[in-house]
Amino acid sequence: MKIKYIFLFLFIVILLVFPIFILPRLINIREIICKSQYGTCPNEITTLLNSANNRSLSDSKKEIASNFKKSLIVESYITSFKLPNKIEVYVIIKKPFYAVKTKEGLTFLVLKDGFVISKVTNSNLPTMEIDTNIDVNSKLGEKDLFALRIVSDIFSLYKIRLSKIAGDSLQIEIENGPKAIFPLEGDNKVLVGAFRMLFEQLNSGSENFRIEKALNQITIDLRYKNPIIK
Repeated sequence: MKIKYIFLFLFIVILLVFPIFILPRLINIREIICKSQYGTCPNEITTLLNSANNRSLSDSKKEIASNFKKSLIVESYITSFKLPNKIEVYVIIKKPFYAVKTKEGLTFLVLKDGFVISKVTNSNLPTMEIDTNIDVNSKLGEKDLFALRIVSDIFSLYKIRLSKIAGDSLQIEIENGPKAIFPLEGDNKVLVGAFRMLFEQLNSGSENFRIEKALNQITIDLRYKNPIIK
């Protein structure tokens, strides 16, 4: 009777251990489906999954974990196994804050900390033209990132016709409004606040700010301690 219970115990242990430790090594993954909060995963993520295909379930999950750990775009993810040989991956993608267009006309999405995460055909994000070339997984310099923060703040207030880095300054043209020139260092909030105040004064027709020019012919230069309107 005692032997019977021992065999029963061993049988239960095998039933518990087999699907957890043995089965994942026997199943060969033939398909990996990837989805994100935006729908289908972009190429930057699906390419990371290619090397996880045609492996055992356990090795496939390890490969996904290893590749995603090195990715700049993946914030978090979960995987689930689907019979007979499929893994579904749901990814939370980091949200880009800015877009930059290079001198070659390529548009890239940029995270808040300046890391370039993907190349796109166009974007509705605040976009700035730069005079250098970049690529995915690179990081913008501090001056470019500082300029993007200004562009983003201006973008939330006005419709921007053009924004670009020109030499040691940032140039922004407001649609039906003035052109602004910003330095590439300082306090971006103070600079944007100063521009907003001057723009509103020009719009108000105040005697102290009366200039015999159309708004779109006026330049506000904020590179100096006392901004210049010309």
